[in-house]
Amino acid sequence: MIIRTATEADLLTICKLGMEVNLLHHEAWPTVFAPEAAPERDRDYWRACLLHDGALILIAEIDCQAAGMVTAQISEETGSLVHPHKFCRIGSISVSTSHRGGGIGRSLMSGIEAWATSQGASDLRLTVWDFNQRAIAFYEELGYRTRSRLMWKPLQTETITATSCELRPAHIEDATAINALILQFLHEFTISADGSGAEQFLASVSTEAEARYISDPRYLYITAFAGDVLAGFIAIRDRSHIAHLFVAPQFQRQGLATRLWQAALSSASDHDLEGFTVNSSPFALPVYERLGFVKTGPKIEKHGICFVPMHLSLR
Repeated sequence: MIIRTATEADLLTICKLGMEVNLLHHEAWPTVFAPEAAPERDRDYWRACLLHDGALILIAEIDCQAAGMVTAQISEETGSLVHPHKFCRIGSISVSTSHRGGGIGRSLMSGIEAWATSQGASDLRLTVWDFNQRAIAFYEELGYRTRSRLMWKPLQTETITATSCELRPAHIEDATAINALILQFLHEFTISADGSGAEQFLASVSTEAEARYISDPRYLYITAFAGDVLAGFIAIRDRSHIAHLFVAPQFQRQGLATRLWQAALSSASDHDLEGFTVNSSPFALPVYERLGFVKTGPKIEKHGICFVPMHLSLR
């Protein structure tokens, strides 16, 4: 792996990597972040980031192919209310889906830290959205801590809730949104916050893999959409195993997981079926216990992920 400074010749590559991380944010906050589009749409934005005084964009390359990037800028804090000092603000970090879990994010952040030190910065700062728990866990592993908190209050009188979600079978074109929703919860499965060692699992939940499962008659996928937003989904394999059950953070604690489970149970159950199994993340244990599942063994750590086997008897 090579970490190098980006140039204007890298703009299209930067746009593509930026689009990947923006899509993740759009899936979580579609009213804030723009939908997916041609990468060239954001060329002016990334060019300004690249050419700004005191800014740096690093590119990670593997076998001459761009695998990730990080942006940063040196700023100075002045004024009568604070002690004047110089700091480094990290803007965006993106690792391509096909290269996640290989330590690229750590290498990029290490490169920025070395550069910031050479520029005389006293500290590193970044902003992370609360839904992105995987990123939060990653930053905490690197030593970052919460220093301030941005809070918000919507002023719209109408809000979309889980009760208004429409349940329907998944379509192949839903695979991208399904993959993005799974990745929001990756930190709950992976042993390492950056996904290192979990390459096999990451490949098994890629957009391409999810599209194959949706087309496979062994699988039953039921999605819940609030307008164009994927609020949650469940996937049943062989009419007896929960392969996936995810609900987006903004739709949790509204009974959507139960609705999805009941819909899947109604469609997948069989009179001769003895029960259902699931490999639950440690974080999801209370959800499955409320659905009637019980643990059948201790936590298992395997292939970079951890899970607890559970079973629900229908007899």
